[in-house]
Amino acid sequence: PISVRFGVAEFADQGVDVLEGCNAVDAFTANAQQPLSQACAGCHAGGVAGATNATDMTAINDLSIEGQAAACGQILSRVNLLDPVNSSIFLAAEPGSALGHPYKFNNDNAAFEAYRASLITWITAEQAAAPQQ
Repeated sequence: PISVRFGVAEFADQGVDVLEGCNAVDAFTANAQQPLSQACAGCHAGGVAGATNATDMTAINDLSIEGQAAACGQILSRVNLLDPVNSSIFLAAEPGSALGHPYKFNNDNAAFEAYRASLITWITAEQAAAPQQ
């Protein structure tokens, strides 16, 4: 179950800041690109249509600035910046998780923890680079 509560709903052009993408693309490329490419791209980069539609990683191996910014933005949409370890990018594939995701790192907790540690390094940089409100 999920619950969402809004205090005020406004159009973005009336003073509400809109997330425009990643603020730490270099950290994404250095820390998250390779683990995501190795663990997730087989399905999410076009190999399985439903997986690609859910989280589009088609740009994950495009190492241009534009490609990495696009990939970073897609993954950032799966990150909870207030509680990173409980981000869907981790919960779905965590070994032993009851969530219906076909890939669970072959139940290798060490491999999953290495993946999570690499992505947390990027997420920490993303948190530090985010504009303050």
